[in-house]
Amino acid sequence: MNTTSKMKVSATILLALASAQLMAAGAGTPGRGPMPFESYDSDGDGYVSQEEFSQARAARMQQRAEQGGQFRNIGNAPGFADIDNDGDGRLSREEIEAHHRMRYENRQGGGMGPGGGMGGNRQ
Repeated sequence: MNTTSKMKVSATILLALASAQLMAAGAGTPGRGPMPFESYDSDGDGYVSQEEFSQARAARMQQRAEQGGQFRNIGNAPGFADIDNDGDGRLSREEIEAHHRMRYENRQGGGMGPGGGMGGNRQ
């Protein structure tokens, strides 16, 4: 087995484990709307690491793909650093909820910030 194949197998296993962890925790991954903090915090330590963030996002994308969902504006989706306001390398519940509020307010107010205005970023 070559290196590329090993990496693909490893990525598939990691994604399956992340999905299983989320389901076992009972958090699940909603198909639409903002993901609750519990969907990200797979180890239940009260913070979300870069790895947990990436795994939760990948699980949601897989779920949407399986349901035939569209991926509009996926390139504009905020990254981990966009949400990590204090730059400590982990996301707190407050940081994630503040980010959700900001995106909601931009959509409702028609602002031109992330998610606002014409063709805004919708999840």
